[in-house]
Amino acid sequence: MQILDASEVLSKIIELNKIKEMQVEIINFRNIDAIKFRVVTEKASDSASILVPNIREKSPALRY
Repeated sequence: MQILDASEVLSKIIELNKIKEMQVEIINFRNIDAIKFRVVTEKASDSASILVPNIREKSPALRY
C-alpha cells in the first residue's frame, strides 16, 4: 500500500523518525473493506481503521 505524500500526511500526526514499525491490514467483511493501520514507536503503539464500501455496480458516468 502506498500513502501519497506520506511525509506530509504522517508528520502532522507523529514524528517520522520515531516510527519503528507500520502495519497495514485489509479486512473484507461482506460489502465493506476495513483498512487497519498500526503504528509502533519505542514508547507506544496506536491503530486506526478506515472503512471502504465495495461498490459492485458500474458507475453511470462510465456508460457514455
